[in-house]
Amino acid sequence: QLPLNKLKRLYKLKAPTYLVGINNKTQECYILSVHKNHRKRISSMKTKYPLNINNLLLLRDEVVQFWENNLIKPKNSKFKV
Repeated sequence: QLPLNKLKRLYKLKAPTYLVGINNKTQECYILSVHKNHRKRISSMKTKYPLNINNLLLLRDEVVQFWENNLIKPKNSKFKV
């Protein structure tokens, strides 16, 4: 779980921000972008974006694009809700 005040702090950072959740039973990891201003806390994560090699490469591309393009926080992400 991530309380709303901490989620808003992540959103205010001027860089790409992501959450990584771990399934306690399977130990699988999932990623979620914090690229918009959320109105409520995150109490669970969807399993749409497993933290696998393909998504790690996409994640790297998003972060590299940030550093190469004027350091403007992205308004979108491949790892959105």
